[in-house]
Amino acid sequence: MNNKSGEQVIDAFTECDRLLLLMPTKHLGNLLISLLPIQLLLKQSLATHKLLVVDSRYRDIVDNVELRADILYFDRHQFDAGYAWDKTRIGLATIGKLRRFRPELAIDIEGEITSGMLTWASGAPVRVSPMPTRREGCYNAFIPIDHTDPHKYYHYAAISDFFGGLCPPADYPDLLHNSRLDDAVKNVLQQNGIDAGKPLVTIQSGATKLYKLWSSDYFAELTDWLSARGCQVIFTGAGKIDQQKVGEILGKTRLPCWNLVGKLSLGELLALQQMSSLFIGNDSGPTHLASAAKIPAVCFFGPTNDKIWGPLGATTQVLRGRIPCEEGCSTKHCYGHYRCMSSLDVDLVRDAITAKIGDKLTLLQPAGA
Repeated sequence: MNNKSGEQVIDAFTECDRLLLLMPTKHLGNLLISLLPIQLLLKQSLATHKLLVVDSRYRDIVDNVELRADILYFDRHQFDAGYAWDKTRIGLATIGKLRRFRPELAIDIEGEITSGMLTWASGAPVRVSPMPTRREGCYNAFIPIDHTDPHKYYHYAAISDFFGGLCPPADYPDLLHNSRLDDAVKNVLQQNGIDAGKPLVTIQSGATKLYKLWSSDYFAELTDWLSARGCQVIFTGAGKIDQQKVGEILGKTRLPCWNLVGKLSLGELLALQQMSSLFIGNDSGPTHLASAAKIPAVCFFGPTNDKIWGPLGATTQVLRGRIPCEEGCSTKHCYGHYRCMSSLDVDLVRDAITAKIGDKLTLLQPAGA
């Protein structure tokens, strides 16, 4: 393999007329924190033709970001979950589109197995990945990553910085308001008896891993506290696991709240968050989305390292329990029975919420309290 020097790669970026960027991650949070560096890369490029590859599940989000590129939506979910025939069909169709684009330079932002395969198959003469990568043989040029700042954002920003762009402070790009999505959400709220003119609080009680989940008892207690203070509490999510979690919480609440799990598209979730006074959630993609929407938010972290994976922006506060886990605990094994999450009690969360949106709470006590 004839590896390109850093100077050759920069020359290719400066001179190419057809630029391909690939970020087909299946993780919403990773996509969101990569979008500002991607936006900067596209702005820097003088190429006439630019193509960005992303997971088709995130079309509603990407369509609400100002990007100077055409978008190729890759059916990542079906590619990962489908039978061998589905993988072959989707893979060949996507590769065919990449080949027809005829990229002169392909930059893999993600540097993972699927993105590496697509980068190699694109046929670009210069194929770039950050280092380290899981598919070194797919590339002929590499960008070293400085791990001085551990947050994943800076791994993506190092790529735009390599090509001469100043690395902006860690943040998300501006997410535009979409009137069509706003109207759709207002219709859903009306159909479910929710008054869009009163304070809305959205809660994401689910997460991809069990160790990220805050207690259902705590969620129920917090929900009643918010409801008693004039907030309309709305639970969001998707899939059976989220529905089961919310059902468990609602079985413990005493005051009215709403279950919109499975009733909103991702774009509608964004629109709902943009209408909300507060977001509450576990470590998850929707938490990053709320942070990108720049609404007041509190999120719960346990064994996951928020210094690497935490939400960005000044509007979101990361909360941890009063008792840290034992040294040597990890997401795969915890010697302290995940007390880092169980010791995150409701009082800590209430204090954080009052500091953020106390002016929006009526501060009424529940009847009979």
